[in-house]
Amino acid sequence: MNALEKKQGSNDLEMLQLLGGGKLSAEQEAAAVEGASRRNPSAMLPLALFCLGQKARLASELEKATQALDELRGKLEASPWHPARFVEPVAATPVRALVAMGLKHFAVAVAPDANVMALRRGDSVYLNSTMNVLLGPAPKIIGPGSVGVFARRHNDRAVVRGPAGEEFVLDIGEDLKHGLEKGSLVLFDREALFALERVEAPPEGEDLLVDVPADLTIDRLGGLDDVFQEIVGEIALHLLHPHLVLAHALDAVKGILLTGPPGCGKTSIVRALAAYLRDQYRLDVRLLLSKPGSYRSQWFGGSEERIRQAFARATQLAEQGAFVLLFLDDMDAVGSREDSTVNPIDNRLIPVFLQEIEAVRNVERLMLVGASNRPDLLDEALTRSGRIDRVFRVPRPVRAAAREIFRRYLPPELPYRVGGAQGAEAAAILAESALAALYAENGELHTLGHLVLRDASRRPVVAPEVLSGALIRNAVTAAKRLSCFRAVRGQPVGLSAADMLEALEGELTTIARGMRPGPALRQMLQLPTDLDVVKVELPAAGQTPRRYRYTRLG
Repeated sequence: MNALEKKQGSNDLEMLQLLGGGKLSAEQEAAAVEGASRRNPSAMLPLALFCLGQKARLASELEKATQALDELRGKLEASPWHPARFVEPVAATPVRALVAMGLKHFAVAVAPDANVMALRRGDSVYLNSTMNVLLGPAPKIIGPGSVGVFARRHNDRAVVRGPAGEEFVLDIGEDLKHGLEKGSLVLFDREALFALERVEAPPEGEDLLVDVPADLTIDRLGGLDDVFQEIVGEIALHLLHPHLVLAHALDAVKGILLTGPPGCGKTSIVRALAAYLRDQYRLDVRLLLSKPGSYRSQWFGGSEERIRQAFARATQLAEQGAFVLLFLDDMDAVGSREDSTVNPIDNRLIPVFLQEIEAVRNVERLMLVGASNRPDLLDEALTRSGRIDRVFRVPRPVRAAAREIFRRYLPPELPYRVGGAQGAEAAAILAESALAALYAENGELHTLGHLVLRDASRRPVVAPEVLSGALIRNAVTAAKRLSCFRAVRGQPVGLSAADMLEALEGELTTIARGMRPGPALRQMLQLPTDLDVVKVELPAAGQTPRRYRYTRLG
Protein backbone atom coordinates (compact mmCIF):
# COMPACT_ATOMS: atom_id res chain seq x y z
CA MET A 1 0.00 0.00 0.00
CA ASN A 2 1.51 3.32 -1.09
CA ALA A 3 1.64 6.42 1.06
CA LEU A 4 -1.44 8.03 -0.60
CA GLU A 5 -3.58 4.97 0.08
CA LYS A 6 -2.34 4.92 3.68
CA LYS A 7 -3.26 8.57 4.07
CA GLN A 8 -6.73 8.04 2.58
CA GLY A 9 -7.27 5.00 4.85
CA SER A 10 -6.24 7.09 7.79
CA ASN A 11 -8.71 9.78 6.75
CA ASP A 12 -11.48 7.22 6.40
CA LEU A 13 -10.74 5.92 9.90
CA GLU A 14 -10.91 9.45 11.26
CA MET A 15 -14.21 9.90 9.38
CA LEU A 16 -15.65 6.77 11.06
CA GLN A 17 -14.54 8.09 14.42
CA LEU A 18 -16.23 11.40 13.66
CA LEU A 19 -19.45 9.59 12.63
CA GLY A 20 -19.39 7.64 15.87
CA GLY A 21 -18.86 10.76 17.93
CA GLY A 22 -21.92 12.53 16.53
CA LYS A 23 -20.00 15.77 15.93
CA LEU A 24 -20.95 16.13 12.24
CA SER A 25 -24.07 17.61 10.80
CA ALA A 26 -26.32 15.47 8.61
CA GLU A 27 -24.90 17.13 5.44
CA GLN A 28 -21.33 16.57 6.59
CA GLU A 29 -22.03 12.93 7.40
CA ALA A 30 -23.60 12.34 3.94
CA ALA A 31 -20.64 14.01 2.18
CA ALA A 32 -18.14 12.02 4.20
CA VAL A 33 -19.81 8.68 3.45
CA GLU A 34 -20.08 9.54 -0.23
CA GLY A 35 -16.41 10.53 -0.46
CA ALA A 36 -15.24 7.42 1.37
CA SER A 37 -17.25 5.15 -0.91
CA ARG A 38 -15.63 6.72 -4.02
CA ARG A 39 -12.11 6.62 -2.69
CA ASN A 40 -12.23 3.24 -1.03
CA PRO A 41 -15.22 1.02 -1.83
CA SER A 42 -13.83 -1.65 0.46
CA ALA A 43 -14.43 0.67 3.43
CA MET A 44 -18.21 0.45 2.91
CA LEU A 45 -18.49 -2.89 4.69
CA PRO A 46 -17.09 -1.72 8.04
CA LEU A 47 -19.03 1.52 7.59
CA ALA A 48 -22.27 -0.41 7.11
CA LEU A 49 -21.52 -2.62 10.08
CA PHE A 50 -20.73 0.48 12.11
CA CYS A 51 -24.05 2.11 11.15
CA LEU A 52 -25.96 -1.05 12.02
CA GLY A 53 -24.29 -1.10 15.42
CA GLN A 54 -25.15 2.55 15.97
CA LYS A 55 -28.74 1.89 14.98
CA ALA A 56 -29.04 -0.98 17.46
CA ARG A 57 -27.47 1.13 20.20
CA LEU A 58 -29.80 4.06 19.53
CA ALA A 59 -32.85 1.80 19.42
CA SER A 60 -31.86 0.34 22.79
CA GLU A 61 -31.33 3.78 24.27
CA LEU A 62 -34.67 4.96 22.81
CA GLU A 63 -36.45 2.02 24.39
CA LYS A 64 -34.85 2.77 27.76
CA ALA A 65 -35.77 6.44 27.47
CA THR A 66 -39.38 5.52 26.57
CA GLN A 67 -39.60 3.22 29.59
CA ALA A 68 -38.17 5.92 31.83
CA LEU A 69 -40.68 8.43 30.43
CA ASP A 70 -43.55 5.99 31.00
CA GLU A 71 -42.37 5.44 34.58
CA LEU A 72 -42.19 9.20 35.11
CA ARG A 73 -45.66 9.67 33.63
CA GLY A 74 -46.96 6.87 35.85
CA LYS A 75 -45.50 8.56 38.93
CA LEU A 76 -47.06 11.86 37.93
CA GLU A 77 -50.48 10.35 37.25
CA ALA A 78 -50.49 7.96 40.20
CA SER A 79 -53.28 8.55 42.70
CA PRO A 80 -54.03 10.17 44.95
CA TRP A 81 -53.67 13.67 43.56
CA HIS A 82 -53.62 16.40 46.18
CA PRO A 83 -55.55 19.65 45.78
CA ALA A 84 -53.64 22.86 46.51
CA ARG A 85 -53.85 26.55 45.69
CA PHE A 86 -51.66 28.24 43.13
CA VAL A 87 -49.82 31.31 44.39
CA GLU A 88 -47.38 32.41 41.66
CA PRO A 89 -44.59 31.20 39.32
CA VAL A 90 -41.16 31.48 40.92
CA ALA A 91 -38.73 30.24 38.24
CA ALA A 92 -38.66 29.92 34.45
CA THR A 93 -35.79 27.45 33.91
CA PRO A 94 -36.68 24.92 35.05
CA VAL A 95 -40.30 25.96 35.59
CA ARG A 96 -41.24 26.14 39.26
CA ALA A 97 -44.44 27.33 40.96
CA LEU A 98 -45.29 28.39 44.51
CA VAL A 99 -48.35 26.61 45.89
CA ALA A 100 -50.22 26.67 49.20
CA MET A 101 -51.38 23.46 50.80
CA GLY A 102 -52.66 23.28 54.34
CA LEU A 103 -50.50 25.55 56.48
CA LYS A 104 -47.49 25.32 54.14
CA HIS A 105 -46.27 27.25 51.10
CA PHE A 106 -43.66 25.49 48.94
CA ALA A 107 -42.22 25.57 45.43
CA VAL A 108 -42.78 22.56 43.19
CA ALA A 109 -41.84 21.45 39.70
CA VAL A 110 -44.38 21.85 36.90
CA ALA A 111 -45.49 19.04 34.62
CA PRO A 112 -44.53 19.57 30.94
CA ASP A 113 -48.12 19.94 29.77
CA ALA A 114 -49.21 22.30 32.60
CA ASN A 115 -49.59 25.94 31.52
CA VAL A 116 -48.56 27.92 34.59
CA MET A 117 -49.10 31.28 32.87
CA ALA A 118 -52.84 30.53 32.52
CA LEU A 119 -53.25 30.06 36.29
CA ARG A 120 -54.41 32.84 38.60
CA ARG A 121 -53.66 33.45 42.26
CA GLY A 122 -55.91 31.28 44.39
CA ASP A 123 -56.82 28.87 41.59
CA SER A 124 -57.23 25.24 42.58
CA VAL A 125 -54.52 22.93 41.22
CA TYR A 126 -53.55 19.29 41.58
CA LEU A 127 -50.20 18.09 42.91
CA ASN A 128 -48.97 14.58 42.17
CA SER A 129 -49.03 11.79 44.76
CA THR A 130 -45.65 12.82 46.19
CA MET A 131 -46.71 16.49 46.21
CA ASN A 132 -43.64 17.74 44.35
CA VAL A 133 -45.07 18.35 40.85
CA LEU A 134 -47.91 20.63 39.79
CA LEU A 135 -49.99 18.61 37.33
CA GLY A 136 -52.46 21.27 36.22
CA PRO A 137 -55.68 23.08 37.16
CA ALA A 138 -58.24 21.31 39.32
CA PRO A 139 -61.97 21.75 39.78
CA LYS A 140 -62.86 24.31 42.41
CA ILE A 141 -61.93 23.00 45.84
CA ILE A 142 -65.05 22.27 47.87
CA GLY A 143 -64.08 22.12 51.50
CA PRO A 144 -64.60 23.73 54.88
CA GLY A 145 -64.16 27.45 54.37
CA SER A 146 -64.50 30.27 56.88
CA VAL A 147 -66.55 33.42 56.62
CA GLY A 148 -64.93 36.60 57.88
CA VAL A 149 -65.42 40.34 57.66
CA PHE A 150 -63.02 42.40 55.54
CA ALA A 151 -61.40 45.08 57.71
CA ARG A 152 -58.65 46.73 55.62
CA ARG A 153 -55.83 46.16 53.15
CA HIS A 154 -52.23 45.60 54.13
CA ASN A 155 -49.98 46.17 51.12
CA ASP A 156 -51.39 43.72 48.56
CA ARG A 157 -53.06 41.54 51.18
CA ALA A 158 -56.36 41.58 53.03
CA VAL A 159 -56.92 41.81 56.78
CA VAL A 160 -60.05 39.82 57.67
CA ARG A 161 -61.70 39.37 61.07
CA GLY A 162 -62.60 35.77 61.79
CA PRO A 163 -65.60 34.31 63.66
CA ALA A 164 -64.08 34.95 67.09
CA GLY A 165 -62.84 38.45 66.24
CA GLU A 166 -59.30 37.30 65.47
CA GLU A 167 -57.54 38.90 62.49
CA PHE A 168 -56.04 37.06 59.52
CA VAL A 169 -53.68 38.56 56.94
CA LEU A 170 -54.56 36.80 53.71
CA ASP A 171 -53.42 36.59 50.12
CA ILE A 172 -56.13 37.85 47.79
CA GLY A 173 -57.42 35.64 44.99
CA GLU A 174 -57.95 37.10 41.52
CA ASP A 175 -61.73 37.13 42.01
CA LEU A 176 -61.29 39.53 44.93
CA LYS A 177 -58.81 41.97 43.40
CA HIS A 178 -61.55 44.55 43.06
CA GLY A 179 -64.76 45.29 44.90
CA LEU A 180 -63.67 44.63 48.48
CA GLU A 181 -65.21 47.12 50.89
CA LYS A 182 -64.96 47.44 54.63
CA GLY A 183 -67.52 45.13 56.20
CA SER A 184 -67.79 42.82 53.20
CA LEU A 185 -68.26 39.15 54.04
CA VAL A 186 -65.39 37.11 52.65
CA LEU A 187 -64.98 33.38 52.22
CA PHE A 188 -61.40 32.44 53.09
CA ASP A 189 -59.23 29.39 53.52
CA ARG A 190 -57.85 29.69 57.04
CA GLU A 191 -55.14 27.07 56.39
CA ALA A 192 -53.83 28.30 53.04
CA LEU A 193 -54.46 31.91 54.20
CA PHE A 194 -56.28 32.87 51.02
CA ALA A 195 -59.24 35.23 50.63
CA LEU A 196 -61.24 33.51 47.92
CA GLU A 197 -64.54 35.23 47.15
CA ARG A 198 -67.23 37.49 48.51
CA VAL A 199 -70.21 36.02 50.33
CA GLU A 200 -73.55 37.72 49.91
CA ALA A 201 -74.84 39.08 53.19
CA PRO A 202 -78.25 37.65 54.13
CA PRO A 203 -81.20 40.00 53.72
CA GLU A 204 -82.24 41.80 56.86
CA GLY A 205 -84.36 39.52 58.99
CA GLU A 206 -83.39 36.32 57.20
CA ASP A 207 -84.12 33.27 59.36
CA LEU A 208 -86.43 35.49 61.42
CA LEU A 209 -90.18 35.61 60.99
CA VAL A 210 -91.38 38.99 62.26
CA ASP A 211 -95.08 38.49 62.90
CA VAL A 212 -97.66 39.51 65.50
CA PRO A 213 -100.84 37.77 64.36
CA ALA A 214 -104.03 39.70 65.06
CA ASP A 215 -106.33 36.66 64.86
CA LEU A 216 -104.71 34.37 67.44
CA THR A 217 -106.24 35.26 70.79
CA ILE A 218 -106.43 33.51 74.13
CA ASP A 219 -109.92 32.13 73.47
CA ARG A 220 -108.53 30.18 70.50
CA LEU A 221 -105.80 28.38 72.41
CA GLY A 222 -108.07 25.50 73.34
CA GLY A 223 -107.72 24.66 77.04
CA LEU A 224 -104.36 26.36 77.64
CA ASP A 225 -105.77 29.24 79.69
CA ASP A 226 -104.00 28.34 82.95
CA VAL A 227 -100.50 28.05 81.55
CA PHE A 228 -101.08 31.10 79.33
CA GLN A 229 -102.13 33.30 82.26
CA GLU A 230 -99.12 32.15 84.28
CA ILE A 231 -96.75 33.05 81.44
CA VAL A 232 -98.48 36.39 80.83
CA GLY A 233 -98.21 37.28 84.50
CA GLU A 234 -94.49 36.46 84.63
CA ILE A 235 -93.60 38.35 81.46
CA ALA A 236 -95.83 41.35 82.21
CA LEU A 237 -94.26 41.71 85.65
CA HIS A 238 -90.68 41.71 84.46
CA LEU A 239 -91.22 43.41 81.11
CA LEU A 240 -93.65 46.13 82.18
CA HIS A 241 -92.98 46.62 85.89
CA PRO A 242 -89.22 46.40 86.41
CA HIS A 243 -89.43 48.89 89.31
CA LEU A 244 -91.50 46.40 91.34
CA VAL A 245 -89.03 43.65 90.59
CA LEU A 246 -86.19 45.89 91.74
CA ALA A 247 -88.04 46.99 94.88
CA HIS A 248 -88.62 43.39 95.92
CA ALA A 249 -85.04 42.38 95.13
CA LEU A 250 -86.21 39.83 92.60
CA ASP A 251 -83.89 38.53 89.94
CA ALA A 252 -85.08 39.75 86.57
CA VAL A 253 -86.58 37.04 84.39
CA LYS A 254 -85.16 37.52 80.91
CA GLY A 255 -85.67 34.06 79.53
CA ILE A 256 -88.39 31.41 79.75
CA LEU A 257 -88.66 27.94 78.28
CA LEU A 258 -91.82 26.17 77.12
CA THR A 259 -91.60 22.40 77.15
CA GLY A 260 -94.05 19.72 76.15
CA PRO A 261 -94.92 17.26 73.42
CA PRO A 262 -95.06 18.43 69.81
CA GLY A 263 -98.37 19.81 68.60
CA CYS A 264 -99.62 20.87 72.04
CA GLY A 265 -99.57 24.61 71.43
CA LYS A 266 -96.18 25.98 72.46
CA THR A 267 -95.82 28.12 69.34
CA SER A 268 -99.48 29.15 69.52
CA ILE A 269 -98.98 30.34 73.11
CA VAL A 270 -96.13 32.62 72.06
CA ARG A 271 -98.08 34.02 69.11
CA ALA A 272 -101.10 34.64 71.32
CA LEU A 273 -98.83 36.18 73.95
CA ALA A 274 -97.50 38.73 71.48
CA ALA A 275 -101.02 39.66 70.40
CA TYR A 276 -102.20 39.86 74.03
CA LEU A 277 -99.39 42.20 75.11
CA ARG A 278 -100.03 44.36 72.09
CA ASP A 279 -103.80 44.59 72.54
CA GLN A 280 -104.01 44.62 76.35
CA TYR A 281 -101.17 47.06 77.04
CA ARG A 282 -101.14 48.96 73.72
CA LEU A 283 -97.49 48.09 73.16
CA ASP A 284 -95.42 47.96 70.01
CA VAL A 285 -94.71 44.23 70.29
CA ARG A 286 -92.39 42.50 67.84
CA LEU A 287 -92.29 38.74 67.74
CA LEU A 288 -89.12 37.35 66.18
CA LEU A 289 -89.73 33.69 65.48
CA SER A 290 -86.56 31.79 64.68
CA LYS A 291 -85.52 28.15 64.47
CA PRO A 292 -81.97 27.53 65.75
CA GLY A 293 -81.58 24.61 63.33
CA SER A 294 -81.61 27.10 60.44
CA TYR A 295 -78.45 28.79 61.73
CA ARG A 296 -76.23 26.00 60.46
CA SER A 297 -73.95 27.06 57.63
CA GLN A 298 -71.50 25.05 55.52
CA TRP A 299 -68.89 27.75 56.07
CA PHE A 300 -66.78 27.80 59.18
CA GLY A 301 -68.00 30.76 61.25
CA GLY A 302 -71.16 31.25 59.20
CA SER A 303 -73.38 29.61 61.83
CA GLU A 304 -72.00 31.79 64.59
CA GLU A 305 -72.50 34.90 62.47
CA ARG A 306 -76.16 34.04 61.86
CA ILE A 307 -76.76 33.71 65.59
CA ARG A 308 -75.16 37.09 66.23
CA GLN A 309 -77.31 38.65 63.50
CA ALA A 310 -80.49 37.26 65.07
CA PHE A 311 -79.67 38.62 68.51
CA ALA A 312 -78.43 41.90 67.03
CA ARG A 313 -81.74 42.29 65.20
CA ALA A 314 -83.69 41.72 68.42
CA THR A 315 -81.48 44.16 70.35
CA GLN A 316 -81.84 46.80 67.65
CA LEU A 317 -85.64 46.66 67.76
CA ALA A 318 -85.68 46.79 71.58
CA GLU A 319 -83.40 49.82 71.63
CA GLN A 320 -85.75 51.51 69.17
CA GLY A 321 -88.59 51.23 71.71
CA ALA A 322 -90.36 47.99 70.74
CA PHE A 323 -91.14 45.21 73.19
CA VAL A 324 -89.36 42.23 71.67
CA LEU A 325 -90.08 38.55 72.15
CA LEU A 326 -87.23 36.57 70.63
CA PHE A 327 -88.74 33.10 70.20
CA LEU A 328 -86.25 30.29 69.63
CA ASP A 329 -88.30 27.29 68.54
CA ASP A 330 -86.84 23.78 68.79
CA MET A 331 -84.05 24.83 71.13
CA ASP A 332 -82.94 21.21 71.37
CA ALA A 333 -81.62 21.68 67.81
CA VAL A 334 -78.73 23.54 69.44
CA GLY A 335 -77.23 22.93 72.84
CA SER A 336 -77.95 19.20 72.88
CA ARG A 337 -76.36 16.91 75.44
CA GLU A 338 -76.20 14.14 72.86
CA ASP A 339 -72.84 13.22 71.37
CA SER A 340 -72.23 15.68 68.55
CA THR A 341 -68.91 14.39 67.28
CA VAL A 342 -70.55 13.68 63.93
CA ASN A 343 -71.73 17.28 63.69
CA PRO A 344 -69.11 19.49 65.38
CA ILE A 345 -71.10 22.62 64.48
CA ASP A 346 -73.12 22.13 67.67
CA ASN A 347 -69.97 22.35 69.76
CA ARG A 348 -69.33 25.82 68.34
CA LEU A 349 -72.92 27.08 68.55
CA ILE A 350 -73.44 26.51 72.27
CA PRO A 351 -70.77 29.00 73.44
CA VAL A 352 -72.08 31.62 71.00
CA PHE A 353 -75.65 31.15 72.22
CA LEU A 354 -74.52 31.46 75.82
CA GLN A 355 -72.58 34.61 75.04
CA GLU A 356 -75.52 36.24 73.24
CA ILE A 357 -78.02 35.24 75.92
CA GLU A 358 -75.80 36.83 78.56
CA ALA A 359 -75.58 40.00 76.45
CA VAL A 360 -79.36 40.47 76.03
CA ARG A 361 -79.96 40.22 79.78
CA ASN A 362 -78.90 43.86 79.96
CA VAL A 363 -81.27 44.93 77.18
CA GLU A 364 -84.55 46.36 78.42
CA ARG A 365 -87.80 45.46 76.65
CA LEU A 366 -86.41 42.16 75.37
CA MET A 367 -87.49 38.70 76.49
CA LEU A 368 -86.06 35.41 75.30
CA VAL A 369 -88.65 32.64 74.86
CA GLY A 370 -87.50 29.13 74.02
CA ALA A 371 -89.45 25.99 73.19
CA SER A 372 -88.38 22.38 73.18
CA ASN A 373 -90.03 19.00 72.67
CA ARG A 374 -87.05 17.28 74.32
CA PRO A 375 -85.91 19.33 77.32
CA ASP A 376 -83.91 16.31 78.48
CA LEU A 377 -81.51 16.94 75.60
CA LEU A 378 -80.83 20.59 76.39
CA ASP A 379 -77.41 21.43 77.75
CA GLU A 380 -77.47 22.45 81.40
CA ALA A 381 -75.48 25.57 80.56
CA LEU A 382 -78.47 26.86 78.58
CA THR A 383 -81.16 26.01 81.11
CA ARG A 384 -79.52 27.16 84.33
CA SER A 385 -80.98 30.07 86.24
CA GLY A 386 -79.74 33.38 84.92
CA ARG A 387 -80.25 32.34 81.31
CA ILE A 388 -83.52 30.45 81.28
CA ASP A 389 -85.17 31.60 84.50
CA ARG A 390 -88.57 29.89 84.29
CA VAL A 391 -89.72 26.66 82.69
CA PHE A 392 -93.38 26.15 81.81
CA ARG A 393 -94.69 22.77 80.74
CA VAL A 394 -97.45 22.71 78.16
CA PRO A 395 -99.31 19.45 78.83
CA ARG A 396 -101.26 17.20 76.54
CA PRO A 397 -104.93 18.16 76.50
CA VAL A 398 -107.17 16.66 79.15
CA ARG A 399 -110.78 15.98 78.21
CA ALA A 400 -111.98 19.53 78.90
CA ALA A 401 -109.10 21.03 76.92
CA ALA A 402 -109.71 18.63 74.03
CA ARG A 403 -113.38 19.72 74.01
CA GLU A 404 -112.24 23.32 73.54
CA ILE A 405 -109.94 22.29 70.70
CA PHE A 406 -112.75 20.43 68.94
CA ARG A 407 -114.98 23.46 69.42
CA ARG A 408 -112.34 25.63 67.74
CA TYR A 409 -112.06 23.42 64.66
CA LEU A 410 -115.77 22.50 64.36
CA PRO A 411 -117.57 25.84 63.85
CA PRO A 412 -121.41 25.83 63.65
CA GLU A 413 -121.50 26.82 59.98
CA LEU A 414 -120.02 23.52 58.75
CA PRO A 415 -122.38 20.97 57.15
CA TYR A 416 -123.14 18.16 59.60
CA ARG A 417 -124.91 14.83 59.34
CA VAL A 418 -125.59 14.01 62.98
CA GLY A 419 -129.18 12.82 63.22
CA GLY A 420 -131.39 15.84 62.74
CA ALA A 421 -129.07 18.27 64.54
CA GLN A 422 -127.27 21.14 62.85
CA GLY A 423 -125.06 24.08 63.80
CA ALA A 424 -123.57 24.27 67.29
CA GLU A 425 -125.67 21.37 68.55
CA ALA A 426 -124.36 19.05 65.82
CA ALA A 427 -120.79 20.18 66.43
CA ALA A 428 -121.15 19.48 70.16
CA ILE A 429 -122.57 16.02 69.55
CA LEU A 430 -119.75 15.22 67.14
CA ALA A 431 -117.13 16.41 69.64
CA GLU A 432 -118.64 14.45 72.53
CA SER A 433 -118.71 11.24 70.50
CA ALA A 434 -115.03 11.71 69.66
CA LEU A 435 -114.15 12.50 73.30
CA ALA A 436 -115.95 9.39 74.51
CA ALA A 437 -114.06 7.22 72.04
CA LEU A 438 -110.75 8.77 73.12
CA TYR A 439 -111.05 9.24 76.88
CA ALA A 440 -113.53 6.64 78.12
CA GLU A 441 -111.78 3.50 79.35
CA ASN A 442 -114.02 1.37 77.17
CA GLY A 443 -113.88 3.84 74.25
CA GLU A 444 -113.23 2.26 70.89
CA LEU A 445 -110.15 4.46 70.28
CA HIS A 446 -108.92 4.56 73.88
CA THR A 447 -106.33 1.75 73.80
CA LEU A 448 -103.76 1.86 71.03
CA GLY A 449 -101.61 -1.08 72.07
CA HIS A 450 -99.46 -2.40 74.89
CA LEU A 451 -95.88 -2.00 76.08
CA VAL A 452 -94.12 -5.26 76.91
CA LEU A 453 -91.72 -4.69 79.80
CA ARG A 454 -88.52 -6.50 80.73
CA ASP A 455 -90.31 -8.52 83.42
CA ALA A 456 -92.85 -9.73 80.79
CA SER A 457 -95.63 -7.56 82.20
CA ARG A 458 -97.73 -5.44 79.87
CA ARG A 459 -98.82 -1.81 80.12
CA PRO A 460 -101.50 -0.27 77.88
CA VAL A 461 -100.82 2.75 75.67
CA VAL A 462 -103.93 4.95 75.62
CA ALA A 463 -105.00 7.75 73.31
CA PRO A 464 -104.78 10.62 75.86
CA GLU A 465 -101.03 9.86 76.21
CA VAL A 466 -100.39 10.78 72.58
CA LEU A 467 -103.22 13.22 71.88
CA SER A 468 -102.38 16.81 70.90
CA GLY A 469 -104.08 19.84 69.47
CA ALA A 470 -102.28 19.25 66.18
CA LEU A 471 -103.60 15.68 66.02
CA ILE A 472 -107.17 16.87 66.57
CA ARG A 473 -106.78 19.56 63.91
CA ASN A 474 -105.43 17.02 61.40
CA ALA A 475 -108.25 14.59 62.19
CA VAL A 476 -110.94 17.26 61.72
CA THR A 477 -109.36 18.24 58.39
CA ALA A 478 -109.29 14.61 57.27
CA ALA A 479 -112.96 14.13 58.31
CA LYS A 480 -113.93 17.17 56.22
CA ARG A 481 -112.18 15.63 53.23
CA LEU A 482 -114.03 12.36 53.70
CA SER A 483 -117.31 14.30 53.61
CA CYS A 484 -116.22 16.13 50.45
CA PHE A 485 -115.20 12.93 48.67
CA ARG A 486 -118.50 11.34 49.62
CA ALA A 487 -120.36 14.32 48.13
CA VAL A 488 -118.36 13.99 44.89
CA ARG A 489 -119.60 10.40 44.61
CA GLY A 490 -123.20 11.60 45.01
CA GLN A 491 -123.57 10.30 48.56
CA PRO A 492 -124.93 12.21 51.61
CA VAL A 493 -123.06 15.41 52.45
CA GLY A 494 -121.97 16.47 55.92
CA LEU A 495 -119.56 15.55 58.69
CA SER A 496 -120.64 12.49 60.61
CA ALA A 497 -119.46 10.75 63.76
CA ALA A 498 -118.19 7.91 61.56
CA ASP A 499 -116.04 10.38 59.59
CA MET A 500 -114.54 11.78 62.76
CA LEU A 501 -113.82 8.40 64.33
CA GLU A 502 -112.25 7.09 61.15
CA ALA A 503 -110.01 10.15 60.85
CA LEU A 504 -108.99 9.98 64.52
CA GLU A 505 -108.26 6.28 64.19
CA GLY A 506 -106.00 6.97 61.25
CA GLU A 507 -104.03 9.66 63.09
CA LEU A 508 -103.65 7.51 66.21
CA THR A 509 -102.64 4.44 64.20
CA THR A 510 -99.98 6.44 62.37
CA ILE A 511 -98.47 7.48 65.72
CA ALA A 512 -98.74 3.99 67.20
CA ARG A 513 -96.99 2.39 64.25
CA GLY A 514 -94.05 4.73 64.75
CA MET A 515 -93.49 3.75 68.39
CA ARG A 516 -90.18 2.07 69.17
CA PRO A 517 -88.56 1.29 72.54
CA GLY A 518 -86.08 4.01 73.44
CA PRO A 519 -85.69 7.56 74.78
CA ALA A 520 -88.19 9.04 72.29
CA LEU A 521 -90.95 6.68 73.47
CA ARG A 522 -90.10 7.37 77.11
CA GLN A 523 -90.31 11.10 76.46
CA MET A 524 -93.58 10.79 74.49
CA LEU A 525 -95.39 8.78 77.17
CA GLN A 526 -93.60 10.37 80.14
CA LEU A 527 -92.49 6.97 81.36
CA PRO A 528 -90.40 6.49 84.51
CA THR A 529 -86.72 6.01 83.84
CA ASP A 530 -86.75 2.60 85.52
CA LEU A 531 -89.45 1.27 83.20
CA ASP A 532 -87.62 -0.94 80.70
CA VAL A 533 -89.69 -1.37 77.51
CA VAL A 534 -88.59 -4.19 75.23
CA LYS A 535 -91.46 -4.26 72.73
CA VAL A 536 -94.53 -2.33 71.56
CA GLU A 537 -97.48 -4.57 70.72
CA LEU A 538 -100.18 -3.23 68.40
CA PRO A 539 -103.46 -4.95 67.50
CA ALA A 540 -103.19 -7.21 64.48
CA ALA A 541 -105.11 -6.37 61.33
CA GLY A 542 -108.81 -7.09 61.79
CA GLN A 543 -108.58 -7.07 65.59
CA THR A 544 -109.11 -3.35 66.12
CA PRO A 545 -112.50 -2.22 67.44
CA ARG A 546 -113.05 -0.47 64.12
CA ARG A 547 -111.86 -1.73 60.75
CA TYR A 548 -108.89 0.41 59.74
CA ARG A 549 -109.58 1.81 56.29
CA TYR A 550 -108.25 5.33 56.66
CA THR A 551 -105.58 6.80 54.39
CA ARG A 552 -103.92 9.88 55.75
CA LEU A 553 -104.44 12.82 53.40
CA GLY A 554 -101.90 15.64 53.11
